[in-house]
Amino acid sequence: MFKPLPFPAHQWVSDPIWQRLWATYADVITLLRADSIPTDVELAGNEWHITAELPGGHWLTIAASGEHGAEALPLDRGLLMAWHVKLHGPGEAESRVIYDSARGEQVRNGTAVLPLAAHLVPHIEAARRSTLRPGGAAGAPHTDPDNPTRG
Repeated sequence: MFKPLPFPAHQWVSDPIWQRLWATYADVITLLRADSIPTDVELAGNEWHITAELPGGHWLTIAASGEHGAEALPLDRGLLMAWHVKLHGPGEAESRVIYDSARGEQVRNGTAVLPLAAHLVPHIEAARRSTLRPGGAAGAPHTDPDNPTRG
């Protein structure tokens, strides 16, 4: 049964920039939250990104993709050129780009949300499976959907 997630409760929810970003990227946020993934718009350094908390201590950062990798999400969706998604593991050193529609095979997807979502699903499911293994998240290797020989 679908259980709605509570709205984020932090200092930024009353900030007009946070509110505009939440509304601008509501389609991406809603897709994740509908799958029971706590999702928010967060300030990292001086840049706003979408963050999604996955099971087992993993999380995603969803940003704009620019010339040098991840960039702040623009307030105007029309200025978004491509998505840049990084998967972070439980350890600080465990992070890698899993989707970048400005480079490589995903370039044809541009800013489309459905190809982005389709690419995220295996990573979300792998994080869920890692918490179901004996030993839980800490004792189980993370399955890598992009590399079937690992995990």
